[in-house]
Amino acid sequence: MIIAIAGATGNLGQFITAACLNTPFRGSFREVRILTRDPSSNKAKELEKAGAVLKKTDFNQTLKEDLKDVSLFIDVLGSNGDSHKNKDLLLDAVLASDSVNYYIPSEFGVDTRLVGDYLHPEWGLKLQREKKARELGKFKVISIFTGLFMESSFGPWLGFDVQNQVFTAIGKADIPFSVTSQVDIGLAVASICSLIAKGVGNEIPDHVNISGSSQTINQAAEIFNKYSTSSEKNKEANNENPNIVKKIVNEILPHHHHQAIKVEIIPIESFKKDTLAKPFDQNFLDFLRISISEGKLDYGKDNSNKLVNPNSMWKFTSLEEYAKSVNGRPWCSDTPQDSRNPIERVNAKIGLPELIPSHFTADIGQKDGKPKIGMDQTSLP
Repeated sequence: MIIAIAGATGNLGQFITAACLNTPFRGSFREVRILTRDPSSNKAKELEKAGAVLKKTDFNQTLKEDLKDVSLFIDVLGSNGDSHKNKDLLLDAVLASDSVNYYIPSEFGVDTRLVGDYLHPEWGLKLQREKKARELGKFKVISIFTGLFMESSFGPWLGFDVQNQVFTAIGKADIPFSVTSQVDIGLAVASICSLIAKGVGNEIPDHVNISGSSQTINQAAEIFNKYSTSSEKNKEANNENPNIVKKIVNEILPHHHHQAIKVEIIPIESFKKDTLAKPFDQNFLDFLRISISEGKLDYGKDNSNKLVNPNSMWKFTSLEEYAKSVNGRPWCSDTPQDSRNPIERVNAKIGLPELIPSHFTADIGQKDGKPKIGMDQTSLP
């Protein structure tokens, strides 16, 4: 079976492609094809070294040939630039194809069926494409929802201000919400593709919800407190000499670093009013926060984790594991960065040796400052 991926070198696409090229799944596919406008890019070349077949596309004239003999198509394009136009062109080409039997649209975030009245236009476009694809009935459509991306969500842009020790909830702080690491998303998508290749695609639901970790904002604050670098320094200082704790902490750390994270509440109705007053290209993150507050991002109990990860081939990353890996301080200037590329991270997850040299680096490491956020999680760095 030939699978084709659009957006394979993007933020999330790298992990999906890396997982499909990984040993447990690679044997299920005759070819893993990447549709890209720039096959000469470092990321594209490294994926080619790992076994991908590159196809230069213009999202117009070449698409018919690009999709030749493709059985399964994955759209993981973000929402920046002309991506919406390209997504529409891709869907039209897939609908015109005689070979495509399965289509995975660009979802990978909020379950757009659940958002109700507060439907951001970005989600509306996703629903329109999905409806168009399903109505014609030419192939099976599998929409995958993963909650928030673990690596890019815990920053002030979603109310998680670790630097200033304040988490801000909308309405309530005891509503669970799901986050999933990009490595786990990649492995889950590769597993679904492998199941399709094995002939059991019809047993996969039309809508697949995945939850790497589910917790409330209150619980998230406790977790990041537990693993913060400042907490460890305080503990070590207490053990060595309790009489000089205050002096050491004040010399080494800014004052707010050794205080517990406070959880503050913003009234939901006033927040909704302020959100709707903003232009839509500036309020996508606020819509995500509303979805959290209304419980529409919690897939902790009703999910397909066991379907996509039969026999526990890998372990989903918990928020505790992530918090520990960043010393409880994601997106801060002193946050340790993960320099491994997506293929190395996927390999490490399932205990395989490195397949290729570390020539390219995924631009997803924790940084000081706000990430470049579009209106879709796949646009995050």
